[in-house]
Amino acid sequence: MSRPLGLSALGLATPIGTGTGAVADALFVGTRDGLRPRSGFVPGRAVHVGSVDTPLPPVPAGLETYDCRNNRLLLLALEQIRDAVETAAARHGRHRIAVIIGTSTSGMAEAEAGFAAMRLNGAWTGPFHYDQLATGGPGEFAARALDLPGPAYTVATACSSSGKVFASARG
Repeated sequence: MSRPLGLSALGLATPIGTGTGAVADALFVGTRDGLRPRSGFVPGRAVHVGSVDTPLPPVPAGLETYDCRNNRLLLLALEQIRDAVETAAARHGRHRIAVIIGTSTSGMAEAEAGFAAMRLNGAWTGPFHYDQLATGGPGEFAARALDLPGPAYTVATACSSSGKVFASARG
């Protein structure tokens, strides 16, 4: 028999809103659809894509090699659960909290710019670092941002990764 897995906190940064209240309003009241026209994806035309428009926090000092949009979105969600994490750390110990993140992208825009610069100039230029696109990066980044020394890893299986982290957490 499977055991239930509970959530004690939830941080959200989505195209329809940031935080549980804004997302619930958008879902149940229908205040936003989350799609915006953007160019640059299909030559010669704009397409509708989901995009988080909330200003993103900066990456903390000491974690600059992880600086990418994906991790700044992650920070936005982490700030919403920070109090719950601190409560759990006080109760169980920081080393007993695992960080398991699901992702399908990790710093892809920064990686594309870095690789294009390398191909064009023969050298890495700008703020590109491999930690920005490493598939394991978000879990490690979140653990370091929250000062959690316990187990940390990332499940990166495209669209199914977010669901698979719950099975991994239960195991």
